[in-house]
Amino acid sequence: LRMGDEQVTVMELYPNPTAEKFMLALRFYSTTNQPASIYIMNTLGQVVYSSVETVGNGELSEGLLTEKKVITMPSTVSSGWYVVRVVMNNQVIEKKLLYQK
Repeated sequence: LRMGDEQVTVMELYPNPTAEKFMLALRFYSTTNQPASIYIMNTLGQVVYSSVETVGNGELSEGLLTEKKVITMPSTVSSGWYVVRVVMNNQVIEKKLLYQK
């Protein structure tokens, strides 16, 4: 945990568990557009999905910007636990996602 000028990004995944699609929501402080790399990895650490999105145009509320993206799980993956990783603004945020076909 870093203190000071660092602004923390919060990530939410819902629904979790998911059967096909889920919403990835990021809340953060930002005044400029910036790239966000999104990865979904299986329990072996293999990337099964990746995307680079430009964030910074979302809904502003109480000084926080909220960006949302609907992600469809690849049809080739099996049921189980996955890690959703977002890399942006020198931060790495991870959450677990349960996928049930």
